Amino acid sequence: MLQKLYLSALLMSIPVSVWADGVNAPTVEAGDTWTYKTTTEKGPSGWNQVRDETTVSRVTSSSIYYTVKPNGSTQPAKELFAGGDGHQ
Repeated sequence: MLQKLYLSALLMSIPVSVWADGVNAPTVEAGDTWTYKTTTEKGPSGWNQVRDETTVSRVTSSSIYYTVKPNGSTQPAKELFAGGDGHQ
């Protein structure tokens, strides 16, 4: 009985990712848009919430160029890019 419990515990502790199939990264294309909601806690005084709209401008083999601006803002968007090394 103890061996069965030990074997069950051992099998349940094996990461499920061992059996998982690989997952492909999503395709990013010019014109793709996301809205990110960021909530910042301000201690006892409450919290602040901001929504930023991110839009992909263009994609190359090594970089993704995109713009970010507060949702609904009339100000120009901030232009950014992420390189192939995974850093902004």
